Amino acid sequence: MSTENVNPETGEIKDEARLWWINVAKQLQDPFPIEDLQFRITSTNKDKTYGLLVAYVDSRAVQERFNDVLGIENWQIRLVRTSQDNGTLCEISVYDPFRDIWISKSDGAGDSEYAPFKGGISNSVKRAAARWGIGHYLYYLPPWWVSIDQKGKSHEPIPGEIERIINKEFPDWALPGGTGRPEKSARNGSAETGKGKDQSGQEKWEKILKKAASSPYNRSENEIRLLLGTFWPRADVEWLSMQDWAGKKLSELLNAPT
Repeated sequence: MSTENVNPETGEIKDEARLWWINVAKQLQDPFPIEDLQFRITSTNKDKTYGLLVAYVDSRAVQERFNDVLGIENWQIRLVRTSQDNGTLCEISVYDPFRDIWISKSDGAGDSEYAPFKGGISNSVKRAAARWGIGHYLYYLPPWWVSIDQKGKSHEPIPGEIERIINKEFPDWALPGGTGRPEKSARNGSAETGKGKDQSGQEKWEKILKKAASSPYNRSENEIRLLLGTFWPRADVEWLSMQDWAGKKLSELLNAPT
């Protein structure tokens, strides 16, 4: 193991190595060009005339980002199938040239409704990549209400709706060169979202947590946190911004008499 860039007394990496990692992190976390984003409808109103539109990146964009920043030889993926819940755990490792070690981050996902096996793998890769900061900023974006048409068993925005969102409502901080983060008040749920039809802050979270806590399975706090994405598309990151309040509320709900 190379020790040239490591403090022999503390084991900490020296300034050159630290600056290298800061630069890598910044490049991984940079917002994607709009043309690299995908959009989908996550839920609809009762009449199926409006739907909530969210932006995401696919696994291809994740791979290209790692290749562009690190090179194809300096990162790797390991996938583990979890038979108990039909899920996939993805571990993404990045090579640290200064300490001659691989550093790993992981996350997982269950099978998706469409193309279950392939979709589950793709989702686990995207979630693990978000641990490295790739596409992480997209979790801060609000879902937008758009007019929709039914396409088979799913729904799609009517022509022109995505372009309207991109041109009029997509925030500057989520564009290339932007900070990748909204103002602090927006991350805490106080910013206006979409057309004002969405809940925000503690009112929304209390409903989410009550639904999660009432589930007949996975009643531990950590397990419920992993399931929150089922109840709200941006749960994983919003949890981080409200974890003190949400953690207390969840504990209160879980310990309430049934």
